[in-house]
Amino acid sequence: TNTGALRVNSTLLVGGSATLQGNTAGGSYGAAFVGEALDVKQNVNVSNNAAGAEIGAFYTKTATVGGNLEVGGNSANGSYGGAYVVGAMTITGDATFSDNEAVEGFFGALRANSLEVGGNFAANQNTAGGNYGAVRVDTVMNVGGNATLEGNVAVGNYGALYAKELQVEGNVDLVGNKADGCFGGGYVPVAANVGGNLTVSGNTAGLDIGGLSSTALSVEGNLVAKSNVAGREIGAIQVATTLSVGGDLTANDNVATTNTGALRVNSTLLVGGSATLQGNTRRQHRERFLRRRVYSWGDVDYRRRDDLRQQGCRRRCRRVAR
Repeated sequence: TNTGALRVNSTLLVGGSATLQGNTAGGSYGAAFVGEALDVKQNVNVSNNAAGAEIGAFYTKTATVGGNLEVGGNSANGSYGGAYVVGAMTITGDATFSDNEAVEGFFGALRANSLEVGGNFAANQNTAGGNYGAVRVDTVMNVGGNATLEGNVAVGNYGALYAKELQVEGNVDLVGNKADGCFGGGYVPVAANVGGNLTVSGNTAGLDIGGLSSTALSVEGNLVAKSNVAGREIGAIQVATTLSVGGDLTANDNVATTNTGALRVNSTLLVGGSATLQGNTRRQHRERFLRRRVYSWGDVDYRRRDDLRQQGCRRRCRRVAR
């Protein structure tokens, strides 16, 4: 009952493009199982495949795509709604993951050990019945263009993104994602570096950190955090060490029920342009802004000084990985 269309126990090499559409497996591997290496010189389209158990699209140890990759509309009743790459995944062009679903498990669209995308990356409208609504990258995720993660949902933690380390040369848009637990937008345990602008908007967490959490966050352009919501602590963004913004910082209309309506920075906040924090809400108690130093080389407008609080999380969400 496994493997809806194609099983290759060692290496699959395709000199042109590859399309896997509309295949179904009663067990696992809705479209394909490749035991060692998947190497396609041009474009790959894996769409509308389904697995009764796990891995709706395809499984392989390493994947290399010379053109664009599109993984869309795949589903698994268990985990891995889209693709599972045990090792490195390398895409020369654009990579798009959309409308994939892990109905009762983890990893709505993609799990990979590392991910290299030469062009733009998009993960939109993916869903997981557990953790990781869209993407989990165990080590480094590197995007040469822009990255967009929008409308992803996890019934557990990590609505859109988990990547141990994130490097994006262009802009990052983290918009309208949701986790019933923590990290509505995403979590980057080591460091996130954005070469353009970062927008964190309209994300929701049932518990802590409505938008994004990282140990260190660097944005060369502007950072906008707006209309994010946390059911408990930290409505928009948490940074454990240093948050550096080369342009303007704007944090408006974010909400947390207990602590820190918008931003929490545990060490230093550096803003090269202007900083505006307006209309953020901490519903239960008023707080002060930051106990440590805030540096800004532009105009600063703190219209609500209870937006940020310097304090470590009292209760951390349980992070589960499979």
